[in-house]
Amino acid sequence: MTTTRFALTLMLPFATALAACGTLYEEEGPPPDDGEVYVDDQPVDAPLPPPEAGTYDVAEEPPGDAVDDVGVFYAELDDYGTWADEPDVGYVWVPRDTAYQPYSNGYWEYTDFGYTWVSYEPYGWAVCHYGRWLWVGRWVWLPGTEWAPAWVEWRYADDGYVGWAPYGSDRRPPPISAWHFVHRQHLHDRHVHSYYAPREVSHRAYARSRRVDRHARLRSGARYESGPSARWTGHDARPEPVHARDVGRGDRANPPGWRSRSRDGRRPADAGSPPPAGEWRGRRDAAAERQREQEERERAERAQQQRHYETQQRERDAAEARRRADEAQRDALERERREQEERRRFEGERDRKAREERDRRAEEARRQEEMRRAQQERDARERRAREDRRQDELQRKLERQRQEEEKKRAATERRMGEARRAQQERDRREQERRDKAERERRFEAERRQRAEEDRRRADQARRDQMARDRREQEQRKAEQEKKRREEEERRRRELDSRRRRGR
Repeated sequence: MTTTRFALTLMLPFATALAACGTLYEEEGPPPDDGEVYVDDQPVDAPLPPPEAGTYDVAEEPPGDAVDDVGVFYAELDDYGTWADEPDVGYVWVPRDTAYQPYSNGYWEYTDFGYTWVSYEPYGWAVCHYGRWLWVGRWVWLPGTEWAPAWVEWRYADDGYVGWAPYGSDRRPPPISAWHFVHRQHLHDRHVHSYYAPREVSHRAYARSRRVDRHARLRSGARYESGPSARWTGHDARPEPVHARDVGRGDRANPPGWRSRSRDGRRPADAGSPPPAGEWRGRRDAAAERQREQEERERAERAQQQRHYETQQRERDAAEARRRADEAQRDALERERREQEERRRFEGERDRKAREERDRRAEEARRQEEMRRAQQERDARERRAREDRRQDELQRKLERQRQEEEKKRAATERRMGEARRAQQERDRREQERRDKAERERRFEAERRQRAEEDRRRADQARRDQMARDRREQEQRKAEQEKKRREEEERRRRELDSRRRRGR
């Protein structure tokens, strides 16, 4: 109950400001907000591939037309804000709501022109499709004459989050708080504001996100970021038609309604300059007076709400004090036991949370490492694919050169083959003649060799016979010598025997 009353207290000035600004479109207004924000935090099994990149031409005629000059917007936006001269920028429009956030109150429509912002604001036809939003401590709008579905830049994360923010400028880029991130499956929802990620989730998504490098080019030459493709967001429906009433009054079907505004006396004839100083001061003072009155009403309403809230709070505090006094007597005996149990439970819860935090950090580190490895693998696959394409092209070129060289070589080989066959025929005949002469020479050499071998064998036989004769002769001599020695030995023994007998 306390939270609901506090939320109503904060929302009352915003509702009053909207009532003072004027009514929204009667055809369709913003959906009711119950104060709760849904964020899709489903885990992603694997990182998504990056969205398609590149620039494509839009053949269709845009529903919004380029305006002749920025004077068209001066009278149209007077009821919703003030005009001021911003240093280093120029003449800008300042919304009455100091907390205004561009490209927040509406939804995205996927069209042939890319993602087109359909605003619930009565002035969204101008500030969301022409000019640029600049951050100077708050949002101010610099008018422009070129129409686009939305002058925003896009970012995406591997876990499926996609975000957008106003373009800004080189010197005034949008702050991180200007980014709205939603899960890709909710990008096409008419209540997309209900799925905006909380600030801390949005900051984490921005830190790990990358730029969506996908642009569209109109026939006029205007180039803008068209957002991720429908295939990446999982949106299979055909592009929706864009109506001028949804994206801007600057359309060709109804030119007098907005072009005549610059000639109705609300702005001087020199369209390129702001209103005269006197007129500008009067309009500025009137706007400041209306702003002061509005702020006084808001302060009075906030004070009344605050007093009512404080009265109820005092009543609740008194009742709570009585209840606590009654419970204090009953709880005195059990306080120590409950404190000990609470201490043990707190310590156990602290240990459990510490373990869970360690596990969560480890899991986050693992997921980051897996995402980094997956990105490295994708980069490596892309490099290999480029290298393979280059190698294939080089291979095809080399193959064509080889085929041409083979044709030339075949023709040359045919001519050389004919000459070679003729030469081979001549060589064959010459070889036959040489082979015949060689056979005759070998036959004569073999004959001479056989004769020489016969002669050598005969000489060897004679030498062998002479050697046998010598051996036989030497053997006979040895036998004769042996017999002679035996005879001498016999005689010597006989002589010795006779000598012994004579003694």
